[in-house]
Amino acid sequence: MKSTLAGLIIVFAVLTALASETNLFKVITSETKCPEYGTPVLQHLLLVDTNRVCFSPPQNWRISTDADKQSVSFVSPDLSATLTLRVLLNGFANGRMISDSGAVEEMKRLILPRFPQATMAAAENFFGGGMRGEVIGYRFGDPQGRQMHGRLGVLNVPGGGKLEIGYVGIRDWTTYQIEFLRFMNSLRVERGLPAAAH
Repeated sequence: MKSTLAGLIIVFAVLTALASETNLFKVITSETKCPEYGTPVLQHLLLVDTNRVCFSPPQNWRISTDADKQSVSFVSPDLSATLTLRVLLNGFANGRMISDSGAVEEMKRLILPRFPQATMAAAENFFGGGMRGEVIGYRFGDPQGRQMHGRLGVLNVPGGGKLEIGYVGIRDWTTYQIEFLRFMNSLRVERGLPAAAH
């Protein structure tokens, strides 16, 4: 009886481990070397199933993850701004299919339901980590009557999929331009890694 129970526990543990690997979504830190100077630096790795997204977050910003939305959020030290990275590598995220229509129309469909009164600027080219896409800036009023600034970009990932990068804050995103450019340039996507590579 004890051996049967022990066997069932082992099988359950293995199945749980396999399930967690299949639906993996977590952030870890890893040490790498700065390409320019060879000095050690910490990078963050977002593990999404068998894919890995590498990035350097804005310094001193608080990090949180949402596995259901497949997103990572960064909140500024003064709590006045939020930067969000959403990963859509497998055709959908949070039950939402990636649209085959243009990125601009897709972004408008994401912005307008949340902020119906938003005024949007024209789309611009958007670059990050060797990837390219489009970005839209927008403004809206919050319930306290403050004028808020937003920015939503979509990067096309080689091999299929997209990265959505969103910003919402009291100040225009250019206030944090250095942090954001560093974050954008640090983005790397590695596809289809074996579980051992995590």
